[in-house]
Amino acid sequence: MAKVGALVCLHAGLLCESRVDFSAMMVPMLSVLLLACDAPAPDIIPETASLVAPSAAVDPIAAASDPARYGDAWLVLLQSSTELGVVPESWAALSDAAIEGVAPARLDSGHYKGLMPCYEIVVAAGSSDKGAMAAISAALKAAGVDNYMKNAGAYIGTDPRIEEACRATVSSEAPAGVRIAVSRAGALRLPLELPAVVSERVLSGLTVSPRGEDFSAWYAPIPVQTIGAVSIGQAFTVAGDGAARSCAVTGFEALQEGQPHFGDTARGPLSRPTCGELAVHAVLDCDSRIGAALVVEDGTAAPALHVLPPLQRAELTPSARQHSSFATVHAALTAQARDKGEPLAEEIAAAAIGGTGLSWVRAQLTTGDGMDTCGGDDINTVLVAAAGADGAVTTPFVTADWSTPVALARIGEADHWLMRTWADAWVLLSADGEAVYRWDRAFCDCAC
Repeated sequence: MAKVGALVCLHAGLLCESRVDFSAMMVPMLSVLLLACDAPAPDIIPETASLVAPSAAVDPIAAASDPARYGDAWLVLLQSSTELGVVPESWAALSDAAIEGVAPARLDSGHYKGLMPCYEIVVAAGSSDKGAMAAISAALKAAGVDNYMKNAGAYIGTDPRIEEACRATVSSEAPAGVRIAVSRAGALRLPLELPAVVSERVLSGLTVSPRGEDFSAWYAPIPVQTIGAVSIGQAFTVAGDGAARSCAVTGFEALQEGQPHFGDTARGPLSRPTCGELAVHAVLDCDSRIGAALVVEDGTAAPALHVLPPLQRAELTPSARQHSSFATVHAALTAQARDKGEPLAEEIAAAAIGGTGLSWVRAQLTTGDGMDTCGGDDINTVLVAAAGADGAVTTPFVTADWSTPVALARIGEADHWLMRTWADAWVLLSADGEAVYRWDRAFCDCAC
């Protein structure tokens, strides 16, 4: 449930006054900040928004008609939420207050360099005039409207990495109860799916220590015999970089992972984590050389995990090229390249997946140098698919931008992709590209 009526710190690596538990509002592995060219500083920005009592049918707060105009502006923030369309609890007080310059609007925090992405924020006003915004902020507080000031930073706009990272964590269970366990410190860490009240009690009072010297992982042992339905000695079936095997729980651990903002570490060694969210894990007495494994309860049919071999240059067969999942994307990108006045280059590679009778195929479609981040406007799209011995596609092409396919998993009768993301998170995709399970790792640094 979204936290409303109070504000979280919207700048990576910095703390700000707040009445909301920041960790409870963090979207795992979703803290991506990019640098971008400076946007022109705006004047006070008017937006069309009627200050009327909200109803279930009408959202009284409109999305900003020109979000770029908020770039580098000082914002008077009323709320941030991981849910869309949430109305601030102080809306009634705001509606009653007649304060000049107040024009509430909704913004996507991921579109601004200075704001933590993955939130929809509601602002009362925005301007390059910090003094004017401070006056509005003070008037709102006097009227009983909770708010906070923050500079938005340069306008970045939509970025595919942020869009991918900020997709809501999948709430449905993976097929057949499959979960991802990740290799850390020589053993697999399996996240436990606990009710919030149980997790909060287990984690209460723990002091975490850094694991490694980059302060991106913090942990604390949890000295108990049982958490939820899992006990020390309990066996799980693990499919990793070889045949499925049984692995036992040796203990429990609180683990928080996230790449901190460079500004945090520049000030010296950290005394506490500044990125990510603390979660409870079971520690298993086995490891995986590929960095992750699929885990099911003991006695459940194990997934078959086939590690993907290195690729070699290949040609795309006519049937694969004509498959709708490739042809549709290729046609759209060809049109974009034509508009840019550049050719669309193809790099095709493939390799046989041992024990499956299948190959995996990777197609990279680019223009120019393929620079599509940090101001680059080249096309750079990666598609992957599985194909039979005759080259015919057996799973449709899916997008693998910013991710590295690691294994093809057969779960029941269906094929899935196990991928490692650019932020060192892991995701299990269905054959048609839908995320069915994630191991999230936060990223709070600047990627450019």
